[in-house]
Amino acid sequence: RELLLNTRQMGAILILYFGPETDIDKERELDATDDNKGKNDKIVALIKDILEVNESLQAVKYTTMVATESLKYESNMLFNEIPLKINTISDDASLHDLDTDSDEFKNYCEKNNQYREIVREFCSELESKRENLQKLIDAIRLYLKIEWDRAKNNED
Repeated sequence: RELLLNTRQMGAILILYFGPETDIDKERELDATDDNKGKNDKIVALIKDILEVNESLQAVKYTTMVATESLKYESNMLFNEIPLKINTISDDASLHDLDTDSDEFKNYCEKNNQYREIVREFCSELESKRENLQKLIDAIRLYLKIEWDRAKNNED
């Protein structure tokens, strides 16, 4: 929770710093090295995107926790007798004793598939956040380098 609040706070500070530009002649790509004018709106959009992904990751994380607990419960209910059978019968035979046509087993499989989809979504969103964060780091690094060079040369 503290990390989420810090992320929101840092995002707001960056958005304030890179706020809207006035009197820009053209928009520039974030990797343009000639000038920073025209980059602020793209940087702010990238920051907002990272913040939105961060918020959705929190929701997916919570959903994953709930799904994990539900799946544990379902698997315990479904497989609670299997260890006893493994001790008395060969391993292969015990698995054949499981009724794969039962509603309980189908419900377990459905929840397992939902859980896997939630985890896939979480990983995809996490990768997206990582990529956008790297873009933001590179954009700000270049932005500050250009501003430093301008300051060294006494340019307006």
